[in-house]
Amino acid sequence: LSERDFSLLIDPVFRDWSIRPHRIQRIILDAGHDGKDDGAKGARVKEKQMVLQVTMLLRDMLRESGYEVVLTRSDDTFIELYDRPKIASKKGGDLFISLHFNASASKSAAGIETYALTPQHTPSTPKSSAEDDACRGNVFDRENHRLAFEIQRYLIGHTGANDRGLRRHRFAVLREAPCPAVLVEMGFVSNPSEERQIMTSAYRKQLAAAVANGIIAYHYAIANSANYRAEATR
Repeated sequence: LSERDFSLLIDPVFRDWSIRPHRIQRIILDAGHDGKDDGAKGARVKEKQMVLQVTMLLRDMLRESGYEVVLTRSDDTFIELYDRPKIASKKGGDLFISLHFNASASKSAAGIETYALTPQHTPSTPKSSAEDDACRGNVFDRENHRLAFEIQRYLIGHTGANDRGLRRHRFAVLREAPCPAVLVEMGFVSNPSEERQIMTSAYRKQLAAAVANGIIAYHYAIANSANYRAEATR
């Protein structure tokens, strides 16, 4: 384990005080794909349809918990990829959550994975060569990984799905995010069993509740960090 991996991935998960306190009030929810871009396709559903339904459920849950929520889209209107983090900048987002479903040529592929932005000088998943340039979102490396950990943890706990882990990638919406950000792949529509689950309203509610609980758990960690730092200055 490299010192950089320990500092940016392990430490933020186990020690709240290693993540920086920041406001968490306005949450940007990005339902992946839209319009002419269907996203992943299963035998019976399209990613853009299912992910929007989960996003709307999550919006309502977060609002009930007292958060402000901004959607990058609320219908099937096409939005350019790079315009999504721009919305977060324009609206003053404190967190950016991009929601997706997955697909694979192998119908046996299944499970949930959550992505944080690859830190500078470290490899993306599953590459072996390091990404040496810095992105706008890298200033939130520790926060990105703690947020991804909490959301992945609750998703697996709520659904019992195959845990494909916390991963790192330089997706455009993560590279340009002006705040802590993650991208969540909530299952494979190409897997017949998972597609059947995703088609049920009960399962979509489970997914939305898990992401909401992950966000709230991250908020608690930020509050603990702020309390620790306040105590340390007394």
